[in-house]
Amino acid sequence: MKYLIIGVGGTGGILGYKLTKGGKDVTLIARGEHLRAMQENGLTVHKIWDGQTESLPVKAIAAEDYQEQPDVILVCVKGYSLDGVYPLIRRVSGSDTVVIPILNIYGTGGRMQEELPGILVTDGCIYVSANIESPGVLQQHGKICRVVFGVRKKDEFRPVLADTARDMEECEIRAILSDNIKRDALQKFSYVSPIGAVGLYYHCAAGEIQHEG
Repeated sequence: MKYLIIGVGGTGGILGYKLTKGGKDVTLIARGEHLRAMQENGLTVHKIWDGQTESLPVKAIAAEDYQEQPDVILVCVKGYSLDGVYPLIRRVSGSDTVVIPILNIYGTGGRMQEELPGILVTDGCIYVSANIESPGVLQQHGKICRVVFGVRKKDEFRPVLADTARDMEECEIRAILSDNIKRDALQKFSYVSPIGAVGLYYHCAAGEIQHEG
């Protein structure tokens, strides 16, 4: 299958890196210095938890240069950039293309579906901690990389979603094809939002808060 990942930050970059390393057909949409660095030097990931650094050639291009028709589009931009990705999705999607938004905003898929009639948009979320360290270089803080996704209505299910989960698992991405994505996404965000506020207030990481007492 052909994968298109829009947004190559801490979320899309890690997914793109793992899928590419696993031999999948993946194109990364980026821009500016980040794009040029990946085109020239590949994508580098610094794994903070074990001190390892890996670099890998990736297929990275600008949105206007993408001319293929993907089977799956993973949307990994920030929420304020969503409006800018709709023209690309409309241009490259076929009747069977599935869009999986993986943003830290609850209910993104439903809102995107209104803008993309005729294209199946699921919902999804991810458990990963990473960020752009410098152009072409990502910093991953822990080994957890888990993606949860699924359709909001059972009759919208397509086999390509199961294929996507299988591909992710083959690439060391824990993939959970949810039968109740509203519940599972809410579970993630109901943890992330308060833990983020507490962490900022007390200047501590999530691991410290998880200790007994």
